[in-house]
Amino acid sequence: MDCPVNVGSTGNDEMCNFYIVFYTDSSVQEPYGECLGNSEPDLTGNNFPADVSFPLPPNPALEEEAKGVHNHHGGMAGGNNGKFFFKNKN
Repeated sequence: MDCPVNVGSTGNDEMCNFYIVFYTDSSVQEPYGECLGNSEPDLTGNNFPADVSFPLPPNPALEEEAKGVHNHHGGMAGGNNGKFFFKNKN
């Protein structure tokens, strides 16, 4: 799919309940980032129970495959208007 997908809950051309699972090294000072704002600040960040916020065990195969990048979206010309863009791998 090479077209924009809107974010929302109207049942039209959109996605909802989009979850991101991420892994950070323990040396990262602020491991709880935000993307496109945080509409429910009481449900994120330091409000997680202490017994559920622990690092995953090392997984060399996964770490080799999952090479991520961190991007800041501020200052985009025209903004993205709450849209994500996906492109087929084909």
